[in-house]
Amino acid sequence: MYLDNTYFQGQLYIPGLQYRSGVGAVLSVVNEGSLDWYIEKYEVEFLIELLGRKLCNEMIEGVKRGDSKMTALRDEIYKVGDFSYSPAANYVYFKTMRDLQTQSSSVGEVRGKSVNTPVSISNKLVRVWNDMAKMCRNIIDWMDENGYEVNCWIEPINTFGI
Repeated sequence: MYLDNTYFQGQLYIPGLQYRSGVGAVLSVVNEGSLDWYIEKYEVEFLIELLGRKLCNEMIEGVKRGDSKMTALRDEIYKVGDFSYSPAANYVYFKTMRDLQTQSSSVGEVRGKSVNTPVSISNKLVRVWNDMAKMCRNIIDWMDENGYEVNCWIEPINTFGI
């Protein structure tokens, strides 16, 4: 849809991605296409949670038709520039990194052996989620000011799950 690999830089860096110099394109070195799978799965899930199913579908169809109101909504959610960012990217990153903590095997879920000392990703995931929640709050305020009906659940979290 709207996300691409350029959103996954800086705080949202996903291991296994390599940047081609001068082009800005991102190539998946290991398990090519898996990021695209996560984007396809979780981007729509995020939009439905933020906008609701009806408005999400209206936005997608409206953008295809060139509807300026729906394009403005999309542009409020997806910032594009030298460094693209979006709460949708944070959501996809959160879900992807949480899922990648273990791998499925014939004997069950396992963790890969690491040369480095692994540390918990919980604090980083909380920061990414809370950054997404702040961006969503700004989008919700913009939507409210522009006459959209808003009913969003996205709230900050903490490492204790409360």
